Amino acid sequence: MANQIKKAKLEIYLQKYGYHVTQKHYETLERLIDEVGLSKYKQKIIELAEPCIRICTLPYDKKNIKPGMSYFGGLPDLPDDIPWPERAPGEPLSFLGQINLEDVAKFECANMLPESGLLQFYYHSDQDASGWSLKHKKYWKTVYIAPRETSNKKRKSPVNHTQCDGEVFELYNPTKIVFYETLCLPAYDSEKLNALTFDDQETSAFFYDLKFKFIRNTVVDTGDGFHQLLGEAQTVQVSLTDRLKELDKNDFILLLQIGGDENLDWVWWDSGRLFFLMSKKGLTQGNWNEVWMILESY
Repeated sequence: MANQIKKAKLEIYLQKYGYHVTQKHYETLERLIDEVGLSKYKQKIIELAEPCIRICTLPYDKKNIKPGMSYFGGLPDLPDDIPWPERAPGEPLSFLGQINLEDVAKFECANMLPESGLLQFYYHSDQDASGWSLKHKKYWKTVYIAPRETSNKKRKSPVNHTQCDGEVFELYNPTKIVFYETLCLPAYDSEKLNALTFDDQETSAFFYDLKFKFIRNTVVDTGDGFHQLLGEAQTVQVSLTDRLKELDKNDFILLLQIGGDENLDWVWWDSGRLFFLMSKKGLTQGNWNEVWMILESY
């Protein structure tokens, strides 16, 4: 029943907005701008809104997860000649999920990504690494697998998970994912907001009224915690820009944002999110070793 309800919510959204950003997204944003009292900034706010790809998860669905698909959890389509990513010898990272880039190539905002291949994400399940220190680099990994290298079978788990308590390695429930394009508004630390001259009341209206209402209107609630590909990172409270500058990582953009998710039993600290980031130059060159991750929480 829960699965049917969540699929119905997704179908209702797609009937209203479709898979791509449409005029209806902008009409919704315009209506809400007026509703929260920011009409005089309407044109500037609309110009600051940018497309992003939201990721909707559906409940546990192991039997329908096929090789080459986009999904979260489970086991990766990792070729035998590519080592399973490890933090240290004998300490494998947990597999978060993979994106078949052909599934998102149809979205205009994904034009900076390769058109095909698999993009896989791994993270150490003890969550000791927040990415706030350069010493944390080994706690996550992004792997790109070119189309000619993709495997037609699941890689076996590097750990007997029946004997694992989950603190060292976690095998998450496999879930199907669906992509749809929408708009995202700047985070509170975005330099794009310099174009606006909000007073305190208007700042509150933008972040606590407009953004909240727009998200409620344009995000499908299927138990996921706000997963997103590209666009503006939707931070919880810490400035990613400031944090990255402290690490001497400038001009980094969001690659993937992963929130908590009841379908996968994901909880990142206290209702936190994982942000996988890299520079535009690194993305263009396919320098996946450059990817930096930050765990942000309340």
